[in-house]
This record gives sequence, C-alpha cells and structure tokens, in this order.
Amino acid sequence: MKIAAIIEEFDSVSAAHEEWIRQVRQRSGADLLIAVMSGDFLQQGLPARENKYIRAQKAAAAGVDLIIKLPVYCSLTSSDTYAFAAVSTLNRLNCVDELYIPCDTTETELLRKAAQFLFIESPQYQKEIRRLRASGLSFYSAQAKAVGNAIQGAGPILQDPVNIFAAEYLRALKRMYCRIKPCLIQAPGLSPLSRSGQTQAQGPEISDALSALVKERVESACAAVLNETRGGTSMLTDRILETRSSYETFESYARLLSTATRSPANIRRYLLDLLLGIRKSDMGICQLYSFALYARIIGCREPGPAHSAAEYLRSKAWIPVFLDTPADSSEEKQFYLEAEPSLQIMADIDKRAAAIHTFYSEKFSQRAV
Repeated sequence: MKIAAIIEEFDSVSAAHEEWIRQVRQRSGADLLIAVMSGDFLQQGLPARENKYIRAQKAAAAGVDLIIKLPVYCSLTSSDTYAFAAVSTLNRLNCVDELYIPCDTTETELLRKAAQFLFIESPQYQKEIRRLRASGLSFYSAQAKAVGNAIQGAGPILQDPVNIFAAEYLRALKRMYCRIKPCLIQAPGLSPLSRSGQTQAQGPEISDALSALVKERVESACAAVLNETRGGTSMLTDRILETRSSYETFESYARLLSTATRSPANIRRYLLDLLLGIRKSDMGICQLYSFALYARIIGCREPGPAHSAAEYLRSKAWIPVFLDTPADSSEEKQFYLEAEPSLQIMADIDKRAAAIHTFYSEKFSQRAV
C-alpha cells in the first residue's frame, strides 16, 4: 500500500485546498492520503473557527482519506517545532512513503538548499543570526537575511510564509533521517497553515469568550506559575505583573506584550499555554517521545474503510493509533485506561483544550442566535 501525507490546519477549506489535494492525489497515485491537522487551537495562537471533527469532515470531503489530529501541545509551538512534531508523527507511523509540501516558488532546488543549510546550522550561521537579531530584526527576517548571505537568491524565498514552513518540513525530515520522501508542489494560493493573526477573522463570539477566560487566568497567576509556563521567562513574567491590569482583549494584550524578539503570535501561544496549564516540564515528556506520543484519527472519507486503515496503521506504527470520532469514542476511552502516566498527562492537556473550545464556542454561538 502506498501512503502519501500532507500537513494542514484546515481552519477553512477553500478552492485552493481542494485543488492542492487533487494535485497530491494525482501526482502521488497513493492508495491512502493522510493529513496531519491541528485540533482545537492553531499554530498562530488562535482557536480554530470550527470544531475539529467538522474541519476533519470538510478535509475528508475535499479528498483526504484519514485525518490525524496534532495535539495542542504540538500545535501551539513555533514553526520549527510544529513541523518537527507533525513530521515525527508521520515518521512514527512507519508506513508513510511521501510527504507533499506546498511552496510558493519555482526555485524548488534553491529552497532545498536553504533547508539543508538550516539543517546544518553552522556556528557561523548561529553567530550571524545573533548579530541580526541584536540589530532589531525579527527571527524570520534575520533567518532569511542570514541564509541569503550564504546562498545567493535564497533570501527572498524565505521571506514567504509558505516557503518558511516548507523549509521547516524539509529540515525536520533531515533531522529524523527518515525514509519519507519530500515532494514539493508549487501552491501560491495556499496559506502556510492558519489564517493571519487578526482576531477579527475568527469571529467575535469565541474571541470574546477566550479573551475573558485568558484574562481571568492572567490576573490570578502568580510569578512562579508564569515562569513555569512553557515559553515563560523572568522578563516576560515581570512584564505581565506590571501590565495585567491593562488587559482589555486577548489580541490587544498579546500585542502589548510583544517585542522585537517575541511576535504577537508567540505571545498568543504563551497565553494559551498558560490557560491550558502547559508547563516547561511537560515538554520534557514530548521530547522523550520526539513530540509523537500517539496518533488520533479524527476523520475519514468512508467510516468502514477507516477501521481497516486504522488496523493497517496499528500493524506498522511505533506509536499507539486509535480512532477518536464523535460517533465512537470507545477506543479513546480504552487508550486513557491503558496509557502510561506520562501519556495520560499530555492527553489530559488535549482533553482540556477540547473542553474549553467546545464549551465556549457552543455557549457564545447560542448567545448569538
């Protein structure tokens, strides 16, 4: 059985997504197309517009055979960690043949060279990054400039968000030395992952609900909790303690805390980590399992074949694989009963994210009717 894969958040399914999936199916000739998808919260530090099961159904309707959810502690991360977690999940399934990666350039070989350069991460590159960051450039602007200084023509390519993620997927594959073949396809109309950082796009209901919940958490957290939260630093903690009385909305507060070295998206992820109780120590568990603790199938094109496909994945995978759908959660319940304590800790974080997203999205959608 030939298996191809894509990585996409599917916060919306546009004509560009449908065309992208059509191209992947046509060019791969795969028997099974798998998508790794963020769940309740997205890489840019925003709640998903819709329930993860609904988004998975839309992805299936667009042509994806199986949708595997990326846990929240993997999705609320920087682009390099996000890419590593998603690729690691596919790698540990131990049966994926090809990963199809969208890019926004015809210079695919130049993009591959840039990814190789980032993979090596030479001392000279690290020194150049530090110098450029000290001059006030954001990380990705500094990265594009540093790579451009080393590889002629590569700088402009890495200024595009689609290409930034493409390079991270390529680099993650190299970091794991896995057998999955990367396949670049130009897809200029496809967003890299999620929508932009404008909260207006996410709808006022869940935005207002989430804002109030995060505000309560920010106002009640002590310095030790702020420091222990993933992404926390003493400087950020001091800043929060000084400014939390100025909290108005989730987005405005993220922008208030942002700096030249920490973008609003970075701060949004931190605030959501604080809300969900994701600690620095929890990341030690993730790293122990290469950010791929288990695989949860949350959607499929055809319910019957999904069970046979899940059984095939189980027979090959190095990690637990189970079906988690609204119609049947028996496998999920069994997983929690049998999981190791460390896996239960991380799975509980995912359940907390689902509960928060479901409760507040339903509550405020009902109020809007």
